[in-house]
Amino acid sequence: MDIELLKTFLEVTESRHFGRAAEHLFLTPAAVSARIRQLEQMLGVTLLHRTRGNIQVTTEGERLLPHAKKLLQAWADTLDDLSLKLEPDNRFSIGAHTSIWRCKLPLLSQSLIGLIENHSLNIESHSHMELVTQVLAQQLDIAFLLDLPQHPELQTLKIAELQLALFTSSATQTDDTQLEPPAYLHIEWSAAFAAFRTKRMSIEKPLLRTTDAAVALSIMERMDCSAYLPTTMPTEALPLRQITSAPRFTQPIYLIYKMGREHDEKLGKFLHQLKSDAKILATQDA
Repeated sequence: MDIELLKTFLEVTESRHFGRAAEHLFLTPAAVSARIRQLEQMLGVTLLHRTRGNIQVTTEGERLLPHAKKLLQAWADTLDDLSLKLEPDNRFSIGAHTSIWRCKLPLLSQSLIGLIENHSLNIESHSHMELVTQVLAQQLDIAFLLDLPQHPELQTLKIAELQLALFTSSATQTDDTQLEPPAYLHIEWSAAFAAFRTKRMSIEKPLLRTTDAAVALSIMERMDCSAYLPTTMPTEALPLRQITSAPRFTQPIYLIYKMGREHDEKLGKFLHQLKSDAKILATQDA
């Protein structure tokens, strides 16, 4: 069983509100609801009665609560034990939102080369909440996020920006064409981007919602549709065209690590290398 499903269930039962649970877990309400449905399907029972503004725990949900708490505590104890005994001194673990790796940012590529030369490098892709959880548990040395986490034990640095623009795979769609809901694929870049889309565009119901830009690109290969993509993302293999009249969105990329870890030698060297690479790239761009 995915331990994150149990974490989400406990958070919802405590807050009795999908929106507040989403804020605490650094997720969207839709993602929280999807996790609860997945857990219910896995167990074959209804865990929550959902009515507007009033979430009630079912009898089956009440029976699951003590087991969920025990499983989460046992998992936390396991992670603590393994992190103390199995972590190699030269390993450097990095996590990121899946779509960040696909954007091929020069700063990350340059800095990772330096790490590979000196460390056993471990690179992973996870959801926002999983990245935050693993950094706090020191399973990851650092992580790259698209949403700014609010946690007192995390140190956060803004290291880069993505320029997101609206691209279309339609050969007939023009800059003046009004997008219809079935034509739009919504990539969940961040909470800030979701607010931007709601405010600046009239699309109420996208054809698709996904956290991975690669999923949107695979659909754009097969049908006429539109999606916000980074201008740095390689799209040469597809006949995509940017809709220049559509508003752009500047998406920050944040680096996070656990407070106090900057005194760790390997993390300190990486942060120094990152800043050095940023200065070099800025000079080249100028």
